[in-house]
Amino acid sequence: MMKLKTYSSPGAFLDKVQRFLEEKEALNNLPLGIIESLVKKEKSGEDFGNPFLAAIEQNSEVIFVVVRTPPHNAVVYGDPSAIFYLVQSLRQENILLPGVLGPKETAESFASRWCELTGQTRKISMDQRIYKLTNIIEGKKPNGNLREATQEDFDLIAKWIYQFAEEATEGLTEEECKERAKRAIDEKSIYVWVSEGKVVSMANKARPTRNGATVNLVYTPEALRNKGYASACVTGLSQHLFDQGYKFCTLYTDLTNPTSNSIYMKIGYRPVGDSIVYEFTS
Repeated sequence: MMKLKTYSSPGAFLDKVQRFLEEKEALNNLPLGIIESLVKKEKSGEDFGNPFLAAIEQNSEVIFVVVRTPPHNAVVYGDPSAIFYLVQSLRQENILLPGVLGPKETAESFASRWCELTGQTRKISMDQRIYKLTNIIEGKKPNGNLREATQEDFDLIAKWIYQFAEEATEGLTEEECKERAKRAIDEKSIYVWVSEGKVVSMANKARPTRNGATVNLVYTPEALRNKGYASACVTGLSQHLFDQGYKFCTLYTDLTNPTSNSIYMKIGYRPVGDSIVYEFTS
């Protein structure tokens, strides 16, 4: 018999679902990273908002996990056989969702069942591939070096995050981009590639899990593209993460962008699964 249980404590939730999610740690870098971030805030006494954290158990074993930090989409992972029960349970609790993301088959099944029961419609907002890196393939790279971004880079980083969000159709405001830039610089997570004294590309360390970390916010302004700067920046940051003790790196790509997928594979990143994002509309 299936049972849905929700958690108000991120720490208690992680204790329950960590082993299940870590069976495919690279594939589940997003839900694990989100939960780890919430746990960190909980331990430090920070406000961690009002996340929806739920697990479905069968015979005392976790078989499905849902993570949502409003206003973002629900992240789902688990046995597709639990989806009918899950969606019914969410509707009985009058829980509303703006969308869902997760492994392709799982997210598609959830979105289909959700729309059947709610009368909403779904549309794909992003088709993604998740990559994992364990060994870097050394290749030709442009002159330059990787360094941690500093306060002196703030205006440029904020501008690039805004441009990145525009291209990714994330719709962030300039103020939100400034906040994200400040947080990344303060947390020492964002790095830049410098060529001949000029900052030409950026990449960010995100969502550390037990054995891995994610590389995101990879961006080079249009005028500086096709010079190998993004590849060099991602390679340099990936190596830095290995030097810090991580066993692997992960990243997401947009499947509609064959260039970025090719670039990352040349570095040594290999696909571990596809992820899809659905938005729901009434």
